[in-house]
This record gives sequence, C-alpha cells and structure tokens, in this order.
Amino acid sequence: MMPFLALLMGLMALFSAPRQILAQADATPSPAWLIGAPEVKQYFRSEYFRDKNALKSSHPGGDQVKQIKRLVHAFLSQLTYENHTNLPKSVVDRLLTDLHFPSTTAAARVVAMDEIVADAPDLMKFPDPLVRYNTIVILAQLSVKQAVMQGGVKTPSVPFNGAYKVFIQVIQDNDQYLDSRILAARGLMRVCRDGENAPSSNERSDIATAIVAALAANPSSTKDGLWWFRLRLIQALGSIDRIDNSATQPIVLEALLDIIRDRQEIWLNRAAAAQGITQLPYSSSTNIQLITSEIMRFLAELGEEFNKSPSALDLRDPFKWIYLSFRPATQKQAKEKKWGLLYQVDRTGLGAQAAYVKGAWNVAFPVVRPFMESNAMTGQIPAIADADLKAIMDWIEKNPPANRRVTPNGKEYPVNQPAPVPAVGAATK
Repeated sequence: MMPFLALLMGLMALFSAPRQILAQADATPSPAWLIGAPEVKQYFRSEYFRDKNALKSSHPGGDQVKQIKRLVHAFLSQLTYENHTNLPKSVVDRLLTDLHFPSTTAAARVVAMDEIVADAPDLMKFPDPLVRYNTIVILAQLSVKQAVMQGGVKTPSVPFNGAYKVFIQVIQDNDQYLDSRILAARGLMRVCRDGENAPSSNERSDIATAIVAALAANPSSTKDGLWWFRLRLIQALGSIDRIDNSATQPIVLEALLDIIRDRQEIWLNRAAAAQGITQLPYSSSTNIQLITSEIMRFLAELGEEFNKSPSALDLRDPFKWIYLSFRPATQKQAKEKKWGLLYQVDRTGLGAQAAYVKGAWNVAFPVVRPFMESNAMTGQIPAIADADLKAIMDWIEKNPPANRRVTPNGKEYPVNQPAPVPAVGAATK
C-alpha cells in the first residue's frame, strides 16, 4: 500500500494537473451492446432479478449466458449516462457485489467477467473521463476468489487474470487519461502479485514487456502526476515474478536497475525500484553484487540529500524501502518468497554472495534503522552521522562488483559517478 504522505502528494499532483488532450473522434461511441437509459430503467424493474438468478447456475449455457451478459450490459451502460449520480454505489459496487456474492458460481462469474473484459475497450473510447476511470475501477476489483482471514492472517482475494490485457492497452495508450493509466498499472500489480497459478510465464513476459515500454515512453518527471504513474509501473514490475522476458533478455532487472541509477528520477521511485528488484526470483547467474552495490550507492546519495534538510518528510519513505530491499516486512516474504537481498542469497547458486550482502547490510543498517521506528513519519530524525555515510562510501569503493552485467547476457553498466561526500554540517558521532 502506498504510504500516506506519498499518496497525498500524488493526489495533489494528479488532480491539480491539467487533463491530457485526447486524440479522439468527436462522436460518442455506440457499441451494439449499449442499452439506453429508459430500457435499463425498465430492465431493473422487470428482468434484473430473473437474470440475476442465472448467476447461481453451476453450468451456465444458452439462455443463462445471455441473461448474465445482459445483466453486465445493463450495469455497464449506466456508466455512460450523463448526469448519473453516485456511480460508485449505484453501479460499480452493485455490479461487484452481484459478481462476488456467495451464491454466484465460479462458472457464472467467469462468464460475467469475460463479458466485462470484452466490453471494456468500447468504454475506454468514451470522451467522458469518468466512464473510463470507472471501467478500470471495476476491472481492477474483479476477483475469482474473495479474501480470507484465518488465524489473524489475511489471504488476499485472487484477481481475475483476464483483465490484464485491458490494463496493458491502457498503460500503453498515451491518449488515455492519466488517472485511468495509474489505476491500470495498479491492476497489473495486483494480477501479478495475487494471481493463483496465473498469469502464466508467457503472460508475465508480455506484461513485463508492456510495463518496460510504458516506462520508456513516459520518462522520469516531477510534473503532472507522471511520477505517480511511473511509481505504479515500477511497483508492478517488482511484482512480475520473473527477471526477464520469454527471450531470456533481463528486461525486468535492467529496467529497475536503470531507475535506481537514474538521478533524474524522484527519490521515492528510485527507492521503489530498489525494493522491487529485490523481490524478483533471482537465478544462479543474477549479479547480486552489482544490484547490492547500486542500492548502496543510491543510499549514499539519499543520505546526502536528507542531511540538507532532516526535517523534510518526503525523504523518509525511501529510506524505509531501502531497508525492505534488504530485509522484507514478513517472515513469509523472507523465508518462502526469499524477498530482500539478505534472503536472496538463500537461492540455489547464490550462497557464495552472502558475505558480500551481509557486509553491505552492516553499514547500511545504522543509516536506515531510524526510519523504521514507530514515530519515523512524524517525529524528529537527526541528520545522518558523517561516520555512517563515510562507512557506506568506503564499502562501495572497497567492494566493486566482480563484473557489471546484471546477467551474463545483459548490457554492461558503466560505473556511476563517485559516491558523494557527506553534506556540509552533517551530524557527527
């Protein structure tokens, strides 16, 4: 979940920004499935409950499939009406409630969700931004299984995998409104993170390729909410659960490493890339030394920036995310998923890198620890001691990676500029 401060900044940036100018036809689309307002009003009076019963069928076919699709069309059509009040409750929530209701069968739910995915591209052509946004809101919440709480541990709901194709179209379409693209990127993150035996390996490759292309088409920026769009893309890429594409090109690792190294990128996004790159399933040939070294260099730069204004709140989350790039938040993430550099070395073929990672952690921990305290977001945090920053920079200089390719078939990374010297006036021990 996005930290509150970053969320607040994102909302301010997004909704204060001018809307993108869309290259679209003047005429409002009129897909064949669209139902007019008078007909929909009559439908909910006389036919809705009959069609809703079709959602209880364990093997829907023939008329039942038609009824389920008409129910979907009646709800989706309402998204397009002018002056429609309270769309979230009257349309979005009601449709999702019907689909996720306990009496709705898995088979009927898939029929309905397939139809929503089929109709969504039509809705994304409507000029009204709310039509588009609410379409993505629905898609992003489609689930084949609901969340379960057991023994105080919550298992998240399982997303409907079929929605990912629409999300890909939206994040790559520069004619879509930015708020819809941000939500579509969030949808991709959920599909990749919480999917059950899905997406497939090839589908994850397609998703990764689309995200990397979207990042390239929308360079680092602090304006117009683009940074927030990039943040969601970065987080989705960190949830992709593979390091490469189907051609074994390390596009995921390299895209995230590029962001960590990019001094034009905002601090929060660089930190998100640092956390994300350490959540991927490293192979025995993944250059964990290069990844660790670049995260440490980023930490040195972040520490220097923080010391210029220790009271600033916007730099605190990045330190927290660097901490999580070494040591994740839960035991399950550490032991089962092997997230975090300290646990990545438990993977086959990476054990020899444990001492390298541990050495980096020993000098990083004193710097990141204060930002994990319970009052870190609101309390006072002193400037980072000169000795602690020097320890990081000394470690970087004394422990260069054995090579500078993230995988043997990856590109060669040049050495970034030297780590910065401690900021003038930084605290000393």
